[in-house]
Amino acid sequence: MITFRRADESDLETLIEQRIEFLKEYQPGTTPEKERDLRGALQDYYREAIPSGECIYWLAESAGKPVGGAGMLIRRHPPHYVFFNGLVAYVFNVFTFPEFRGRGIAKEIMLRLMDEARALGIRRVDLHATDMGRSLYEKLGFQSPKDVYLEWCGD
Repeated sequence: MITFRRADESDLETLIEQRIEFLKEYQPGTTPEKERDLRGALQDYYREAIPSGECIYWLAESAGKPVGGAGMLIRRHPPHYVFFNGLVAYVFNVFTFPEFRGRGIAKEIMLRLMDEARALGIRRVDLHATDMGRSLYEKLGFQSPKDVYLEWCGD
């Protein structure tokens, strides 16, 4: 049986492990030194962002052990015609451990994050889709942006 719950500060190590596992799959080839540094940065980030509400994270568990999860960042932007309150969310790290995939875990977590967004009056939720997750997000109503999305990652 899979259970779902919102993460809190006591889940710090679980959130870090899920982020590391996601990144290993999504961007393989890191070094032990980079992973060590990332763990420290993630600890600092989650220690502040979870209690403040800047980051909402849902976990899926089986027999009390984490099997998946996803986070949602709450960001404030200048108001827009679509979101007068200026709140926008970004979903990240949608991850289910391989042996638990295909059971609807990611869908259930996404629905819970979307409910959280609605409750906060958020009318725009962004995410980056992997090939594996794209069809799920499209079924949930996510669409490719009308504008070209560009990013700059520094020098």
